[in-house]
Amino acid sequence: MGTILGYALGSLRNQDLAEQTKALTAGGAETIFTETLMSIDGERPEFDRLMATVKAGDTIVVQKIDRLARNTRHFLEMTQDLNRKGVCLKILGIQLNTATENGQLMLSMLRAIAEFERSVLLERQKEGIEKAKLAGKFKGRKATARAKTDRVIKLLEKGMTRQQVADKLKIGVASVYRILRDTQKGEAPPEKTGTTGTSVAVRKKSNPLERARKKVQKKEVEPVLKPVNPDDQLSLF
Repeated sequence: MGTILGYALGSLRNQDLAEQTKALTAGGAETIFTETLMSIDGERPEFDRLMATVKAGDTIVVQKIDRLARNTRHFLEMTQDLNRKGVCLKILGIQLNTATENGQLMLSMLRAIAEFERSVLLERQKEGIEKAKLAGKFKGRKATARAKTDRVIKLLEKGMTRQQVADKLKIGVASVYRILRDTQKGEAPPEKTGTTGTSVAVRKKSNPLERARKKVQKKEVEPVLKPVNPDDQLSLF
């Protein structure tokens, strides 16, 4: 049987972790990683240490979903990442245990809700774009995750996990997988637009990308989720 590891995170309103640590101890946590507050840039060193420590057969315990993930999409990506590692996740507040059938059922319901909310968001976005076009104000969507391709590759080369890279750059882990997949295919990063509006080609940095391709070719890369728009933020809790 693996080790049960707890994780507690404070908030702006309450940085006292006594209640969380007490609940985690009661939930069987043998070791608890604590952070009083997430940094402005989203870095969580203790969470990173937890993810580097956990191994197949272990269990991670948290009191509430929002102490672990930023939003529903982030939570679902994280559970699938842990599942691939053979790590169980327990959320004490809603009695969710990914090692049980009931826990998997609850995850399926969360996925369905997330997909529904995503479809609603996209429909509203579509209506907003149509209105903006009619008003002559639509300028197109700014590059987000793909614009961070070089940073993603560099962080991965430093040994960070895909989830850690996603958390640090505030993008979805599915976007990290997509960048790796495109890099494996030899696709160059997207073009950037200059101040005059003229398209300026981005000079490809061959060395880090080549090293990343060799790493990726050794293992099959598949996306964690297939969101319609991986950079939309969902918040159901």
